[in-house]
Amino acid sequence: MLGASWLLVVFVLPVRGTAFETNISQDCLAHTREFLSDLSSLAPKSYAVTMYDAMGKVNSGVLNGNSERLGSRSQCLSADSGSFQGQYCKVHVQQP
Repeated sequence: MLGASWLLVVFVLPVRGTAFETNISQDCLAHTREFLSDLSSLAPKSYAVTMYDAMGKVNSGVLNGNSERLGSRSQCLSADSGSFQGQYCKVHVQQP
């Protein structure tokens, strides 16, 4: 169920501080690990599936510079694990 975009989350977050410096709180790291674990279990939890579904996905036109991956703000904010709630952010990445 995990898409290619989660490879970054799975492989980049655990190496925090080794390849580059980040500003990610320990709570955020713990909640991300909980989310990934709950999503990839044999019986994924409902909130995790909701968050994954709300996540912005790669659209067509990437080779032409289309990098919009807005996702669903309201759906993400409605996801609640019990220990944390979904949050929404928009990131701008400057392409070379």
